[in-house]
Amino acid sequence: MRAKTLTILLGAIVALSAAAPGLLGMQAQRQYDRYVDQLAGAGYQITDRTYARGWFSSDAGFTASLPVGPDSTAALHFRNRIAHGPFLGEPRAFGLARIDSELRVGDAPLLVGDGRAPVRTAVGLLGDTYTVIDLPARQLALEGGALQLESGALTGELRTAAGQAGADGYLALPLLRLRGNEGESVELTGLRLDGGMRRSASGLALGEWRMAVEGLGGSQAGTELRLAGLEVVARSDEKEGLVEGSADYRLRQFTADGVTYGPMELRVAVSRLPAEALARIQQAMDDVGATSDELRAQAAGLALLSNADALLAQDPVVALERLQVDTPEGRVEGQIELRSVGLRLAQIKDATSALRRVEGKASLRVPEVLLTRFLAQDAAMRLAAASEEAGETVDEAAVEASSAEAAREAVAGLVGQELLVRDGGQLAATALWRNGLLTVNGKTVPLTLPSAPKPGN
Repeated sequence: MRAKTLTILLGAIVALSAAAPGLLGMQAQRQYDRYVDQLAGAGYQITDRTYARGWFSSDAGFTASLPVGPDSTAALHFRNRIAHGPFLGEPRAFGLARIDSELRVGDAPLLVGDGRAPVRTAVGLLGDTYTVIDLPARQLALEGGALQLESGALTGELRTAAGQAGADGYLALPLLRLRGNEGESVELTGLRLDGGMRRSASGLALGEWRMAVEGLGGSQAGTELRLAGLEVVARSDEKEGLVEGSADYRLRQFTADGVTYGPMELRVAVSRLPAEALARIQQAMDDVGATSDELRAQAAGLALLSNADALLAQDPVVALERLQVDTPEGRVEGQIELRSVGLRLAQIKDATSALRRVEGKASLRVPEVLLTRFLAQDAAMRLAAASEEAGETVDEAAVEASSAEAAREAVAGLVGQELLVRDGGQLAATALWRNGLLTVNGKTVPLTLPSAPKPGN
């Protein structure tokens, strides 16, 4: 009796294992069609859509047209081999299906593996996904051999929760080099992207992401630019119906024409943005989808106008919280913050009224020699342009001497008016804007504001 029971149980397991791929294949096709429908709903033109379902696996593909200019598109050809669950192997042992994908742009391979699919996605039984990217290093000739492209192995992972509730992952590329036949080149090293996103209570996609680049450089016609140690970190969050966000930019070193700058730090932040208004703007942009840049810009403008008062309702704040750059002449530091105070869209038509409902503060420290040089270069360009417009021969020596003198006089005038204060080799200023009045270094600066336009003008 026990042997008979085990035989029946074993037979049931075998039958279920044989039947499961076909049944899960139907569900996998429905899930796959939803993914493609989401692309179509976002505005991508989907053509050449095919799906050949088998019992244990299926083959599918489609072409998506991506706008790349005012009157041009790029054809992205997706080809997918779909293995039905429940047994998937890699990258996840069990699930609904595994999708092995390749991508071509026109006839050029973009994501094509070497005997193995470069993108493998495991779809869970509840619709969650786990994607592994493993693209081998390669060398390609482009533009008929005029350009040579070399890339290291591209690797990455992406996890999404069921129902698009969240996602996280990374992407890493150790090398990307492009060389031309005339000696020009661009090289990127040590690229890594990390990030995570979740849906907030208002439906906004918020979270944190980081981009790091070890080196980025290029050379052409004797000109060379180099960046080293670039990092960008962006964060966003929603608290009590208000969204705040920030972005930090760090650069270890920047070299241009033999002159080195850095390190550099920059931090920008926004706060007190109503989440519901941002969600409406996000939905408006999602409804436009992947149309032309012009239509997306128009949609963005209309969405901002229609939600302007809602965005201003909580008196949002925009700030450059930190600017610090080391130059050969010394360090440049600055800060600026702007806050609306009861400002509404209708008041923006009257500059005087609008400016009274904005508060701000700022500070700046800059090496005197650097500011003088900048003013001298600006004066030299204006003097040279004036001479050329008058049809006169540009006397470079005279222009240089005159512009240097003008720059020194300009700095002396600003110091004399106490708009700039000397502090060793630095020039410093602090400014405050409140109730329509500007004070610089504690001194009120009179301003002539434009009057409101008269009716009919």
